[in-house]
Amino acid sequence: MLTGLEAEVMHLLLQGDNAEKEILRQQFHVATILKRELTVVGFFLNFSVPDDAPKLADRKRQTISGVGAKSPQIPNDSGFVLFISDGVIDFLEGFTYGDPWPDEIEKFDLYKT
Repeated sequence: MLTGLEAEVMHLLLQGDNAEKEILRQQFHVATILKRELTVVGFFLNFSVPDDAPKLADRKRQTISGVGAKSPQIPNDSGFVLFISDGVIDFLEGFTYGDPWPDEIEKFDLYKT
């Protein structure tokens, strides 16, 4: 299950009025979480997308970024990158700029970078 932060980050990253973002939103809607890995300064959230989900025509590795978060628990903010591999969402990376990643983030404000 996604945390509130993860869900809102994905919503912002997948915003857009184009065919590629629509395909990625469809993938996200049917994706399951394969694994969540916490690091000292962030996390990796790996997705599994069913084989019958639509795929992007461009199969090269891509990233979508441009979302940050402010939280009292992370003094120097955080950033997020969504990785797309072989035409499907692969994993979301969240990271701080040197601060430890908290066990739980209750309050946050997202912004576009």
